[in-house]
Amino acid sequence: MEPLALSKPQGRLRKACESCREVKGRCSPSEEEPSKCSSRVTELEQKIEGILTRLSSGGSAAEQPLTPITSVSSNPYTFSGDTIFEVPFKLPSVRLTNVVLDGLQDVISKGYVTFEQAELSLQAFQAQACNFPFVVVDPTIGLDILRRKRPFVLISILTFTASWNTALQKRLETELKESICKKIIMDGERSIDLLQGLLIYLNWYHFYFDPQHNQLYLFMQMATSMALELGLDKPARQELPTSPAAIIFQLRLKSRLVAEEVEGRRALLGCYYLSSAICSAVRKPNNLCYSAYIGGCGELLADIGAAKSDVFLSHFIRLQRLQEEIKQAFQYDDPHKEEPDVMKIVVLRHRFEQELEQSSQLLKAQVGHNAKLVSSSHAIKVYAREIGFHASPPSVFDFATTGPSQPSWYASPARQRSLVECLEATTTYLNHFLSLSSAEVLNFTTPDLLRLLYAVLILGRFSAGLDAPWPDASVFRASAKFGEYLTALVGKFRNTLAEIHNPPDHYLVYLGRMFEDSRRCYSSATAGAITITENLFASKSLKLTEDDPTAECCVDIPDGLDNCPDFDSFFREHLTASDPVDVFIDWGAAIA
Repeated sequence: MEPLALSKPQGRLRKACESCREVKGRCSPSEEEPSKCSSRVTELEQKIEGILTRLSSGGSAAEQPLTPITSVSSNPYTFSGDTIFEVPFKLPSVRLTNVVLDGLQDVISKGYVTFEQAELSLQAFQAQACNFPFVVVDPTIGLDILRRKRPFVLISILTFTASWNTALQKRLETELKESICKKIIMDGERSIDLLQGLLIYLNWYHFYFDPQHNQLYLFMQMATSMALELGLDKPARQELPTSPAAIIFQLRLKSRLVAEEVEGRRALLGCYYLSSAICSAVRKPNNLCYSAYIGGCGELLADIGAAKSDVFLSHFIRLQRLQEEIKQAFQYDDPHKEEPDVMKIVVLRHRFEQELEQSSQLLKAQVGHNAKLVSSSHAIKVYAREIGFHASPPSVFDFATTGPSQPSWYASPARQRSLVECLEATTTYLNHFLSLSSAEVLNFTTPDLLRLLYAVLILGRFSAGLDAPWPDASVFRASAKFGEYLTALVGKFRNTLAEIHNPPDHYLVYLGRMFEDSRRCYSSATAGAITITENLFASKSLKLTEDDPTAECCVDIPDGLDNCPDFDSFFREHLTASDPVDVFIDWGAAIA
C-alpha cells in the first residue's frame, strides 16, 4: 500500500505588474483587458500632471492644499494633455515651457527671460565696463552663481539690457521695483548686492524715465544712504591710512586686497560719481562729497588692476571732483550768493582750466581715446565758464559806493571773456557729440545725457539774448546758431535710430522729438526778424564801449525794435530752474 500523501493546498502565486511594483500599490488586474491596472496608472499620471501645473502656476495656487497622491478621491481638475479647461485661479501670462522649477523665484524661474537671453545680457553688460567700471561681473562667474549670490544685480542687468523689447523691459522694471520695496523698505536689508543693483539702475535710468514719475533723485539718495550705512566711506582696516600716497605704498607691500573690499570700494566710487554728476545736473544737494579716502580708493584700484576697466576709475573720479570744486567755488546752487569778486573769479577760472588740460593729457597718456570721458571733459569746461551768466545789474547804491573805477562783475571785461569762452566751449562739446559714431551715442549713460541737455540749454540761453550792458551783446545770438545745432542733433538721432532698425519706443525717439519741436518753435519765432552781421569768434575781440548803442549796432531788426520776437523771457524764466530734465519737459509743453 502506498504511503499516505499529505494533501497541501495548491495556492497560486500572484504576480504584480511592473507599474504596481514601482508605485508599490495593490495590483487589481482587469478581467476585460489583458493590461493590468490601466485605470490606476492613468489616474496617477493625471494627478502628477495636476501637481506640476499647480507648482508652476505660483501665486494663489501655491496656497491651496494639494490632493495626496495616495488619495482615492477623484481630482476635480484632472485633465488629459489635449484638454482645454478653466481653473479657479489665474495662470501667469507666460508659456509653461519657459517655466523653470528650480526653487528660485526670479524672472528666469517665472519664464520672463530664458537662460540664453540672460547669458547674452551678461555679455552685453560686461562690454560696458569702460563706460561704467564701478560694478564688474567677472567672466568666470556663472549665471547660476549670480542668481543665488547677486540676484538684485542680475535683475538690474537684465532690465537694462532688455531695451530691445520695451514691454519686457517694463515688466522687468516692475519686478525690480517690487524687489526694492520688499528688501529695502519691508525687510530693511542693506547689502552690497542691493547697492550695486541700484547703481546699475541709476546709470541707465534714461531707459525708464517717466516725466510724470521722475524718481531719479529719490533712488540716488537711497543708494547714497545705503553706501553710508554699509560704512563704505570709511577704511575697512584700521591700519589702512586715508592718504593716497600711503595707500599705494602699503599696496605694494600687501600686493592685493580681498575681493569683497575691492567690490566695496568700486561701489563707493560709483556711488560718489553718480551722486555728484546727477546732483550737479539737477542742482540739488549731494550727501556724498569728495574726500581724500575716495580719491585714494580710485588710485588704489587702478594700481591693483583686479579688472581691466579699473584703469578708468581714477579718471572718472578726477573729472567729477573737478566739477564739484567748480560748483562749490562759484556757488552755483546758492540763489542768494553775494556779488562775485572779479579777481577771484579770474584766478579760479585759470586754475580750473589748467586742471582740465592736465586731466585731458593724463587721459590720453594712460587710456587713449574714450568717447565718454572726452565728452565729460568738454562738458565740465562749459560748466566752469558758466559763471558769466551769474550776474545781475548793480544797484544805484553799489555804483555810488564802488565808483566807476571799480567795475562790477556784471559789466567787467572778464565776464565778457567768460561768456565768449563759454559759447566756444559749448559749440566744441556739441561738435564732438555730433562727430561720435552711433555706437558711441548709444553707449551714453544718464549723466552723459544730462550733460547734453545742459549744453543745449546753455546754447539756447545765448540765443535768447544776454542781460549785459554791452551794445554788441546780441552778437552772441548769431554765433550760437541754435537752430542749426538743433537740426543737426535731430539728424544725429535719426541716423542712430536707423542703425538699430527704428524701435518705436526708444528714448532717442522722444529726445529727437523734443529737439525737433524746439527747433520748429525757434525757427518760427526768429523767421525774418533779426539779421546779425558780425562773427563772435572773429580775430578782433569785443570791447566795452560807452558809445550810443544805436550808433553802430550790428543787429538789423526790420520795422524797428517793436518787431523783435519775445522769446527772451522764456529762457530767462527757466534759467534758474533746478533740473535740466524738468526744464525741457516744460519747454516741450510750452511749445507743443
